[in-house]
Amino acid sequence: MHTQFKTHAKTQFRWLSLISMALVAVLLMSASVPAASAAQATMAATMNSTMAATMSGTSMSSGTMASTMAAVTTGACGLPGVATPAANDLSTASTGDIKIGVAIALSGAAKAYGDSQRKGLLLALSEINGAGGVDGKKLALVIKDTTSDKSQAVTVFQGLINADKVAMILGPTLSTEATAADVEAQKASVPVMGMSNTGNGITSIGDYVFRDSLSEASAIPNTVKAMRDNLKVKSVAIMYAQNDKFSSDGYQIFKQELDKSGIAVLDTEVFDTADTDFSAQLTRIQGLSPQPDAIIVASLLGPAAKIIVKARQLGINTQIVGGNGFNTPLIISLTKASSEGTIFGGAYDCNNPDAVNQTFVKAY
Repeated sequence: MHTQFKTHAKTQFRWLSLISMALVAVLLMSASVPAASAAQATMAATMNSTMAATMSGTSMSSGTMASTMAAVTTGACGLPGVATPAANDLSTASTGDIKIGVAIALSGAAKAYGDSQRKGLLLALSEINGAGGVDGKKLALVIKDTTSDKSQAVTVFQGLINADKVAMILGPTLSTEATAADVEAQKASVPVMGMSNTGNGITSIGDYVFRDSLSEASAIPNTVKAMRDNLKVKSVAIMYAQNDKFSSDGYQIFKQELDKSGIAVLDTEVFDTADTDFSAQLTRIQGLSPQPDAIIVASLLGPAAKIIVKARQLGINTQIVGGNGFNTPLIISLTKASSEGTIFGGAYDCNNPDAVNQTFVKAY
């Protein structure tokens, strides 16, 4: 189970990064890459139709998402003669390059997710440029670290828009960052694509704001259904980070779906993302009578890992269920044997037999 989980988790964020870069290529081709300012409105309009077609499952004509994805993934997974550029080559665009801003968490609480996103983007960049770029122009990534912080994300977006003059932005990593930073892109009419923004209301910020990650509102209902139907869960306790949008949105969605499914919530415990000791919350859960069939944790990696370890140390062997915050192999590295009995629902399945997916998985 651990091997399968690690493969699944470490590939999902890279896969979403590849999809994002494929979308960039589609948009730039559709916009015919004039000057960035002239292209951006066309790109946003094209993004709307492209995303609508993709999400509805319809096929597209020339420059299609499917063929672009095939090209990106197949080449990125091992075609000869395509080298992955060094990180320090990516933030300096030469004349004629199309600059794409990348605002991701390379430090702080979301570093594990940002690192995977960066690797996926480099993979896609190598393939797209190795195949000739877009209309003969190479893509250049201007990568900046948001430090997993909302204020820093805003600063990074402002720099990418005003100083670097990027055509569009990929990121940020966290939904909390997106609620503030995406506003800057919307005001400047610069398209932004979130690769891991699963919180509520992100795309409602404006018509220049998009995401290619499945929202928690779509993923959690199926997680709850599996808990009820497959695991026969009838009662739960919930823990969530009250100062993080992703986590608090996850809690609200879990609660709504649990109520719909007739699963009783015996206790709700809150914490902050900076907390390191969860003994008090877990001790209260341990004292419940009757005991819950599962503990739901809506949280990013850091607190989630500490909660799992502390629960097992206290002798709590109840099933632990998480959302997309659990979706990194580091959760196993940090919790080791304590992770047994931990599950989460995600949008990506590394066992999908699709040829493009399997070629991608084999590369890792």
